[in-house]
Amino acid sequence: MKNKSIIIVPAALCLFLIIMLSGCEKENIQKLEQRNWELVWSDDFNGSAGILPDAAKWKFDIGVGPNNDGWGNAELEYYTNRPANVSLDGKGNLMITAKKEVYAGSAFTSARIKTDGLFQQAYGRIEAHIKTPWGPGIWPAFWMLGSDVNSAGWPQ
Repeated sequence: MKNKSIIIVPAALCLFLIIMLSGCEKENIQKLEQRNWELVWSDDFNGSAGILPDAAKWKFDIGVGPNNDGWGNAELEYYTNRPANVSLDGKGNLMITAKKEVYAGSAFTSARIKTDGLFQQAYGRIEAHIKTPWGPGIWPAFWMLGSDVNSAGWPQ
């Protein structure tokens, strides 16, 4: 009797897997169910070339981190709010530019922008269109963090 149950369990498991996997199809394009989403925040970065992003929507991290530790990542750049590092391009894009230049004791400059304290949303659809560079020494990032990140800590 023990031998029959050992044979039945693997056979049933194989049949289950075959049925489950045969129903799977790969979609070429992700399809989102149409809903009546309410737009609660947006920024299309419309504005003249060379200006800073909207101060009502964005603020800056300035410097090399609160503990002079490169924001905990040993980053080498000094973050600024200068148009040379962060500005609109006049075509609906935000440009964040890393530059090799000596500035405030750092060999590079760039920018960090955030909505912290300016916007928070518990539920809904979040969408971003981002083009990031790649290569050695570059770490572009787009983080969606809770409004309690300063008290709860970085997500694990």
